Formats: sequence, structure tokens, C-alpha cells
Amino acid sequence: MVKKRLNQSDRQMNVFKLIGLLAATMSLTANAYTIAVTDANAGALSFRNDIFHGPLAPLYQCAIDAVGESFTVVTLPQARALRMLRNNEVDMVVPLAQSSERDAYAYFASPLLTVKYQLFTLPGTEVPAVGNGFLVAVNWSSAAIRLIEQQGHEVIPIDHHELAIGMVKRERAHGVVIPNSTAASMAETLDGLEPHDYAQLPGGVYIRQGNPMLQRNFDIAINDCLPMF
Repeated sequence: MVKKRLNQSDRQMNVFKLIGLLAATMSLTANAYTIAVTDANAGALSFRNDIFHGPLAPLYQCAIDAVGESFTVVTLPQARALRMLRNNEVDMVVPLAQSSERDAYAYFASPLLTVKYQLFTLPGTEVPAVGNGFLVAVNWSSAAIRLIEQQGHEVIPIDHHELAIGMVKRERAHGVVIPNSTAASMAETLDGLEPHDYAQLPGGVYIRQGNPMLQRNFDIAINDCLPMF
């Protein structure tokens, strides 16, 4: 009888331990901030098997590690990630270039890198300084759209880079604008096209407006990480 009571007591204690562990896990998950990684530039930065991948991964990983808070990651189409950021449904979106449109609804932390955009055309294509009906295909949620318009070139918004590259090769557009860190992973797809330096913008992290502590922590983390790269 004594042995039976002890076993029952042990089982009850194990149940309480399990409940405590589940509660702690739920608390950690509830307090974790959410990072949305866009799929528009997966060649430059992606998240698979709980690890960041791509040439930009060390920079972003350094800043995230330096903040030292729990986080969860979701991979989303860029337009959806930006919409969720605007609606405060995610805490942060990466990788992104800075634009005045995005600044209106989210906080751009200290710049983590310079996003250099390249224009890819068929060989021998003359790129006019302004206008002249020059058609440029670009991801429709890209920060480069304003830069293209400032050049006086006509924007053709598309869903993804591969489609835009195909349009250039079929002569349905004069060029396609892609960040160089993404273009570096698309050498085979871009084969046969000629690169031109086009424009550049600050790049890094956008954080939702309602989280000033996370904003401050990332500013500090980024400034600590930059000297290492």
C-alpha cells in the first residue's frame, strides 16, 4: 500500500513538472518576437532548418544574436510581409531596403548594409539617362520602384525576378532591376544579360512602430556588429 501511494505521488509530481514545463514554454513563445523573412531575395537571405542562409546571413545573425531575445521566423512573400508589418502582425521584416513609403508605417533601424541595385539588359542595350520609353521590370513591392521613376524610366511591376528576367530575354522589357546580393545567386538565370550599376539604398531591418524597445535594441546591436564586417 505504501509503495502504491508513493507511485501515485510520483506520477502527480511528474504531471506538475510537465505542466510547469509547458507553461514555461508557452511563456517563452508568447514573449518571442516574430521575424518575417521575405522570399523576394531568398538568394541573399533565407531561413531553413532553424538557420539563416545566404551572403547576408552573418550580418543579420550577428544583430539578432546581439539583441539576445527569443524569436520566431516565418517566410512570406514580400508584399504580404510588408502588409503584416503595417498592421503590426509581425515585429520585424528582413531583408529590406529603406524607402519613404515604408518609413511612413514602420521604423527603419540603423542601416546594416548598402543595397546596390543592378540593371540587367540584353548586350548592347543603350540605357538612357532619362525617360525615352525605357521599360524596366521590377518586383512590384521593391523599394527600387521610386529610384526607377526618378530616372524617368517606366516601371513594369512583376511578381518575381525570374519573370522579369524572362521578359528582358524575350524583349518585352528593356531591363530588370535586382539587388546585387540577390543577383549573385542567380548567375545561371541571368546568363546572357549585361549588368549595369543602377542605384543604391540603405538596407537592413524594419521594425513595427509599436515596439520601441526592440527598435532601440536593434539600433545598439547593429552598431555593435558593423565593425566586425
